[in-house]
Amino acid sequence: MRLETLASSARARIVQPATEPVEITGVSCDSRAVRRGDLFAALRGAKLDGSAYAREAAERGAAAILCDRIEPLTFLPQLVCKDARMGLAQAAL
Repeated sequence: MRLETLASSARARIVQPATEPVEITGVSCDSRAVRRGDLFAALRGAKLDGSAYAREAAERGAAAILCDRIEPLTFLPQLVCKDARMGLAQAAL
């Protein structure tokens, strides 16, 4: 699925857009499980904030990041929405 399509579904804006179209081939909220082409969902939890793992996800081949605030530590395109968890749910529909 194209990044722009996901952004529309998640009601997110694209920050740091890529120069070429980005094709998302999977989704992961665990940076250790990210594969090349995945969207990394940087979700906040009770104890951990997925944003802390954005760089690791990028190094593992993530194509973009879904987050609720801009992540300055990565060069990847970012889908920034008010609530990343809700954005992920909306994108799944």
